[in-house]
Amino acid sequence: MKKIISIISAICLLIAPYNVYAQEIYGDGSVDATVTYHVPGEYVILIPETLSADGTHYKITASVMELCDNEIVTVQACGMENDAITLSTANGRTASAKMYVANTVDAITNYYPIASFADGQLESMEDFWILTDGEVRPGDYTGTVTFNVQLGTM
Repeated sequence: MKKIISIISAICLLIAPYNVYAQEIYGDGSVDATVTYHVPGEYVILIPETLSADGTHYKITASVMELCDNEIVTVQACGMENDAITLSTANGRTASAKMYVANTVDAITNYYPIASFADGQLESMEDFWILTDGEVRPGDYTGTVTFNVQLGTM
């Protein structure tokens, strides 16, 4: 039993992470130690609550954008089925709409970055719009598009 406990203890010591950083002082003297402190970035992205599929242009904005060096916030459009937004009426009619971003020819695909922000930037450089795809019968249509906000590095 003692052998088993010894083996388990030895394995635990081998796989357990440990970091020991020390400076030795022999006799009188002094040593400097580095002090670190990380303050994470803070950002607040403002996404329009309602979007129209009539070609109106929109920009994503921010009310706070305080980032660390080399950080960037991106906003992606996602949740589209076959890269289109499905719109429907209360009585079951459906239509399809696609999202476009300035300087692109084709409709965007899922997880396409529609806005990006650097430190201090409160308005995206890009604008986007949504247009119905094909002929749409009369009615009030609604659908959903999801916006994914991510903090990353440049």
